[in-house]
Amino acid sequence: MDETTFNEAVRTRTIPQMLQLWVEPEILRRQEEKRAPKPFPLRAAQVVFYADGRPPLVRLNEEARIVGIATLARTGASVAVGDVIPFGEIERVESFTLDEDNDPNCGHMTFFVVGGKWHFAFDFRYNKSLARRDLEDAATFLQVAEYSLRKRLWPPFYENLFLAAERTARAMLVQQPARGKSKGPTTHSAVKSGLNRWAALGNVERDFVEALNMLSDLRKPVIYRRSARVPDIKTARATIRAVRATHEHTSNRLGVPRGDR
Repeated sequence: MDETTFNEAVRTRTIPQMLQLWVEPEILRRQEEKRAPKPFPLRAAQVVFYADGRPPLVRLNEEARIVGIATLARTGASVAVGDVIPFGEIERVESFTLDEDNDPNCGHMTFFVVGGKWHFAFDFRYNKSLARRDLEDAATFLQVAEYSLRKRLWPPFYENLFLAAERTARAMLVQQPARGKSKGPTTHSAVKSGLNRWAALGNVERDFVEALNMLSDLRKPVIYRRSARVPDIKTARATIRAVRATHEHTSNRLGVPRGDR
């Protein structure tokens, strides 16, 4: 979620909870250690959440790190993409998010004041760089599956489409790591069961779940020719459409460049 100005829910619930749970205790701790003034001039706060179970990191004022698009207060200033700009030199913010170069695979809550307006964003998805890598791999497997379908090469079609579906599913699951598993599911069975649990909450298109389940059951019989059943071309096309659609949707949400899919 990226809010350039606060809506009612953010103003009355989210920000007070963020202050109470993380920001105010951090300010009090620093004040007790004589590292922060009283009263504290709060201009920005950022809470960074780690996938590996570490306690959240709280940054105050100029410690907060974001990347975004903004207008500078200084006219004619020479600034290159990637330059570090203090909050005090920003006049208006168009959009922003966590600086993933400094905080890879983390979630965050961030708010700050610029130009007399408070700005807020949060993103509780973890392991976004790992998810993007899975989606890039899935794109390669999907291309091989599409070629194999055109040539009616059934063993490589089912194997590569299964891998494309599994990597796409893993890319979704790795963003919500289970306790003690910060890198997400690592086995075929864990990905399949994890996706089905996630789908039971209404978070995944049903045709994609059915595609992964079917591919998981069919791949070995087809690859090792344990089944004499000839794959149905209509079903094969519907299955690859379901995988392609979910891969595209997940890639768009994570900002994977089209050249990498």
